[in-house]
Parts: sequence; structure tokens; C-alpha cells
Amino acid sequence: MEKTLKRPWGDVKRCQAKSRTAGRQCRNPAMKGKRVCRIHGGLSTGPKSKEGLERVRQARIKHGKFTAEERRRQKQISSLLKEAKATIRKIAEMM
Repeated sequence: MEKTLKRPWGDVKRCQAKSRTAGRQCRNPAMKGKRVCRIHGGLSTGPKSKEGLERVRQARIKHGKFTAEERRRQKQISSLLKEAKATIRKIAEMM
């Protein structure tokens, strides 16, 4: 159900975004022809060019923790640790 705001210049549709915690609807007016206000993405049209889309794809890497390179590095560290533990066990058995 879309609510409208009574304004001196006419009725304006309200932003349909709701807060996560309280579940309350945003009080800002929605952008013309949109469901949400400028704060919740009403101004955004998203990337249109190939370069813009590629920039968005690249920007999705937030910290690099799960990149292929990092996973290979983690596997290498894990295998080195296993070898070190095995060597320590052999030395301990010899004593």
C-alpha cells in the first residue's frame, strides 16, 4: 500500500524503503517515477557502460580474503604447517 504525503504543492508518494530493525517506512518523498527516495537509491540508474559494469564487478572485492590467489596461499601455508608438525612428531619420537 503506497502512502502519500499531503503537501501544499500536492500529494507526494512516500519512499517504500523500510528500516531493518524497527520495520518503519522511510518518511522521505519518493523520486518521480520511482518507489524510493534519493537516499535509498532513487537517483541511481546503475552502471550502463561496459567499463562501469566492470568497475562494479571489481569493487565487489571487499577485503581479498577469498580471491583465488589468497586461497592458493592459504593452501600452501596449510601444507607447510602439516609438514612442520610431522617433522616435530618424528623428532619427538626419536628422543
